[in-house]
Amino acid sequence: MGRCLGVKNRQRREMVRLMVDCGRTQRQIQRWFRLRRNQDRPSNAKKFGEAAWRFCFYLIAFLAGLACVIDPMERAHYWYYMLELGFYCSLLMRISVDVKRKVHQPQNRDFTTSAPQAPHKRPMPSPGALTLLCSELVLLSFSYCANYIRIGTLVMLLHDSSDILL
Repeated sequence: MGRCLGVKNRQRREMVRLMVDCGRTQRQIQRWFRLRRNQDRPSNAKKFGEAAWRFCFYLIAFLAGLACVIDPMERAHYWYYMLELGFYCSLLMRISVDVKRKVHQPQNRDFTTSAPQAPHKRPMPSPGALTLLCSELVLLSFSYCANYIRIGTLVMLLHDSSDILL
């Protein structure tokens, strides 16, 4: 019974014990564990909402950057920088609650209890994402303070143009 499903001997004994304790079939217990695991995954509507918001922002930011490059005014560059800085600050503050795209977590295969398990804590954001956001904030601030506004605007324009498609 357990070998064809890839369940080890110890887990097979636990599965049999759960079947006896709960009065359910093996398929029903596996289905319960699968449904419980899928409750923590974000819905398609939540993923779509976040993707739509980012698409709209990057499109507006790209158009604003294009306007700054075509008609360079000191005030326009200031507001374009503030728009970008504000967005990256908001991403940094929301990084722990954003929709995770691919979470590489081991699947919970604990067959010892039939009671629902407490929802696990959200995983911490990856150090790479934190480093990326912090470096973007530092580079934006540095380019504005060092008066590299024209080249900074071009770099942000290229960055936003590629992010529209992501």
